[in-house]
Amino acid sequence: MPNAFEEARKLKGKDFHEFLVAKGVTLACPSCGSDALAIMADGPEDQLHVMAFPIAEPERIRGNQAAMLALSCRNCGHVRHFHAITVVDWKEGRHDTPEG
Repeated sequence: MPNAFEEARKLKGKDFHEFLVAKGVTLACPSCGSDALAIMADGPEDQLHVMAFPIAEPERIRGNQAAMLALSCRNCGHVRHFHAITVVDWKEGRHDTPEG
């Protein structure tokens, strides 16, 4: 099984944006309602910033960290996190939900 961080580092800003749109994610801040959101990447054609979230019970999964992607509000700073492997699976056509 590929390493989630290695796979996530192949994603670009535009891939994450396409995922959010395809999944119907509200592109407005849930805290302040602003539509001034930023995908944490240097640009649409650039690699996403992948964050490592520690796992409290690493024996339950492979590894001790989860790869996460972020969407932040430019108005109030609220940050939403998305599990990177879900985006990778969607991009690679490995999604198994009716929403696609």
